[in-house]
Amino acid sequence: AFLLAFAFLVIGGIKWIMSGGDKAGTESAKGTVTAALVGLVIVLVSWALINFLGTFFGAGLDLTNLVINPIGK
Repeated sequence: AFLLAFAFLVIGGIKWIMSGGDKAGTESAKGTVTAALVGLVIVLVSWALINFLGTFFGAGLDLTNLVINPIGK
């Protein structure tokens, strides 16, 4: 999710530069950048909340080593 937010920030920046002062293009680029920043904040807050709750309740959540078992084994 962090990489997607970064990609949208870059896309929004490119759209802003390429708008050439066009009011509609600039507003569209601002919307893209704003949405990317809001998404990034949501991702970071949710990550912090999951880690806090895991520590608080002693669940021992380790989100760095997730393993998905294949179906049929």
